[in-house]
Amino acid sequence: MMKKEKGSIGIGSLIVFVAFILVAAIAAAVIVATVSELRDKAYGASNAASSMINGNIWNANYIGYRPDTTSPITKIEISFSVVSDSIDLNETIIEYSSNNTPPVYLRLNWQNVNVATSQYFAANVTAFNGNTESWDPANGKYFVSPGQLIVITIDLSKIGSPLYPGQKALITIIPEPGAPYQHKIVAPSDYGNQLAIEL
Repeated sequence: MMKKEKGSIGIGSLIVFVAFILVAAIAAAVIVATVSELRDKAYGASNAASSMINGNIWNANYIGYRPDTTSPITKIEISFSVVSDSIDLNETIIEYSSNNTPPVYLRLNWQNVNVATSQYFAANVTAFNGNTESWDPANGKYFVSPGQLIVITIDLSKIGSPLYPGQKALITIIPEPGAPYQHKIVAPSDYGNQLAIEL
């Protein structure tokens, strides 16, 4: 009888021990996931702050678009302004990479600035404060100055890299002149019914 009682106590202790291990493993997984998410957010915020201090691109916003509620993001629009010096959009390069795939380098489609293709990004420049002199594609002027809002379009379907829920991507704008502006995208885990998703 004494041996049976000891065995019963031992099994109970083992069950409690295994339960503690499972709870600790779950807690560790939650902590690691939270730290990873916070690190990604901090990385993006630090890049944005660094670019604002050292670079020429200001107030950049990234919006992803889907053609319907069952599709991935197939188009990204980037809107920003320049702070001090004008940039030559015709000499600007955009580097796009997702899920450790080789990066794609895109230039302005100067032949048709409204069309994004597999090699080119599209651009639309809106003037405010009456600044309209530097941007005139019809006459070969592709300079963007302070006082103008730039909207760049990247067609992900054309470059073969649609953005699915939960995927990560990296966009680097390399202006001429100016310091590169980098933005790390972490797509939401579920797009729901939204056709436009802030990235």
